[in-house]
Amino acid sequence: MAFRLDDSLGFVLGRTNVKLKNALIQSLKEYDITPEQWGVLNRLWENDGITPKRIAESLTKDIPTTVRILDLLEQKELVFREDNPVDGRSFLVRLTKAGFAGRTDAFSGKNSGNCIARP
Repeated sequence: MAFRLDDSLGFVLGRTNVKLKNALIQSLKEYDITPEQWGVLNRLWENDGITPKRIAESLTKDIPTTVRILDLLEQKELVFREDNPVDGRSFLVRLTKAGFAGRTDAFSGKNSGNCIARP
């Protein structure tokens, strides 16, 4: 039996991933938020006031990438940083009012790709 690429689970999953990510990019575009920024915001909606290291670990991203995402979210006034009272070497990331408001806005997940997965 000959190998068919369309029957490969890895190929189908990869193609599905690309389609879902493209749909998510389009749904977030009007809010000027990338899927990576949306992921960080979601972690903060779940647990506001955590370290960049904890955010990075929960999203399987490296810390420098996470810090760059946080810089962009801070420029958009969606998050801010404050000193960590437990560990003076680090800081905590918190949502601003606008960041919290995004949770109930359209980029909160109803257009996240969960409802667009179709064959």
